[in-house]
Amino acid sequence: MRKKRVAIATDGNIVAEHFGRCATYTLVDIEDNKEIDRKVIENPGHEPGAIPKLLNSHNADFIVSGGMGQRAQMFFADFGIEPILGIEGDINEVINQFLQDNLKSGESLCSPGDGKGQGLEKTVCDNPDENSDLPANKECSHHETNNMKIAITSQGPTLDSGFDERFGRCQYFVIVDTKTDTFEGVHNDNISASGGAGTASAKKIADLGVQAVISGHFGPNAVIALQALGIKMHTNKNTVVREALAEFKNNTLPTIETATVEKKSGL
Repeated sequence: MRKKRVAIATDGNIVAEHFGRCATYTLVDIEDNKEIDRKVIENPGHEPGAIPKLLNSHNADFIVSGGMGQRAQMFFADFGIEPILGIEGDINEVINQFLQDNLKSGESLCSPGDGKGQGLEKTVCDNPDENSDLPANKECSHHETNNMKIAITSQGPTLDSGFDERFGRCQYFVIVDTKTDTFEGVHNDNISASGGAGTASAKKIADLGVQAVISGHFGPNAVIALQALGIKMHTNKNTVVREALAEFKNNTLPTIETATVEKKSGL
């Protein structure tokens, strides 16, 4: 039997409630249903995608934790690491359950908004208006458009470029930081993909820290991927990227939650 490596998010000898906010990871090597080695590594921090990349470099096959967000689960899936969630208790007992093939993944113990850990979507406002009745760290949509990264599908790399109605196969993504009013043009290398362009493009902008995307049309696979990554979708009828950005800042762009075109539409 091939050796398996199980990574357990740990706080001392207890399984951590959330995989990104734990103190350490306990790596357990298992062969022929026996534990053959164990070591502990420190959690380096909560940058998006950092933990899956770290555990992949340590050849982990599984990640055991109390919970994680959907975006984090997709990162782990990209590396072929299987999450086992909803786990609590002493790690020795958990390892014994794994050896007996009795450790089953359940419902995540944490949900979006529980904190700032890896894979969680932030749902609070840290900078309310001076005249606002809302205190800091309460749910707030007023600041959302002024403190985030957005991607706009484009025919070129600047704000004055023409708008591209395609999402998965757009020519460029213009990435705008609405907090600093800076932008960069990123070429979309999925434009010529033989298939899966929508899913690949969703992962591409997620890796760039994007929280919302503006395009003309979204296919079913793109919608599924974007929703799993926590990226909001907006449609636009303007012909220039700058105009689409202005409407976004004014909160006048429509938000969608379902596909606008059929599967394999080439968009």
